[in-house]
Amino acid sequence: MAENQPPDEAPTPPSGLPALPAGQPPTPLPPGLNADEYRRFQEFQRFQDYQRFVASQGGGPSAEVSAQLSDMRQQLARIERVTNPPTWQKVLRNKWLHRLVWLVVLVVLATWGVPQLIHHYFGNSNEDKGPAALPLPVGQSGILPTGPHQAVADVYMFVAENQPTPACIIFSASAKTSFVRSVGTKDCPSAVRSLYGQLTDKDSYAAPDLTYLPSPQGPSMVISSCEFTVAGGPRLGTFTLTKQQEGWEITGYAAPALCPAPSSSGSTPPTS
Repeated sequence: MAENQPPDEAPTPPSGLPALPAGQPPTPLPPGLNADEYRRFQEFQRFQDYQRFVASQGGGPSAEVSAQLSDMRQQLARIERVTNPPTWQKVLRNKWLHRLVWLVVLVVLATWGVPQLIHHYFGNSNEDKGPAALPLPVGQSGILPTGPHQAVADVYMFVAENQPTPACIIFSASAKTSFVRSVGTKDCPSAVRSLYGQLTDKDSYAAPDLTYLPSPQGPSMVISSCEFTVAGGPRLGTFTLTKQQEGWEITGYAAPALCPAPSSSGSTPPTS
């Protein structure tokens, strides 16, 4: 009778291996595998079941089955490498690491690249005011000071800032020799550093007030350090300045002398 007949068995695929149960929902593919690779992985698992079955029956797999089994082992090794990569590959594939790298790139572009592009195409918006409008120091511009008073003040300022190069540029060769001899060093940079080591108040020394001195009446002028107040360090000597094409240069220097006492009229500034 029909009800006594055994149920139909699942069809067997051409390879001789049992098929997957009918009606089973498709399994989602593991990450890193395509459908063909996953199918081969499932066939390998069935091969393993078949090999265990043959071994339990006292026989061995055929040559064709052995070759297919070897191919499946290679596929399984590749699948294992894809599904369980080394730690360094896992780190490189981490999406949070990728986001962090992009964040660093964006920060660098925002803090450095964008201002550079703006400056390149639009220039400095503060060209006519603020620090950008100030002239460069002598050591950076290579141009002598525009006036004799500024030249002397610059020497004091560069000594206070311990900047030998811009300070020595203002002196001519002969004046530089006299300046070095008066300080007692081997060269001009050493003289500036020696004076810097004697300072007690760098800010006061860097800002002598020469504004009330008379203006030059010709292409040369002599300014003595006794004619203005010097505070915070040693008083320098007497400067002879000559107007050159690039600006005013110190063309002569005399060692410091004892300054005269202030006159009763008060026209001479106090000395220190």
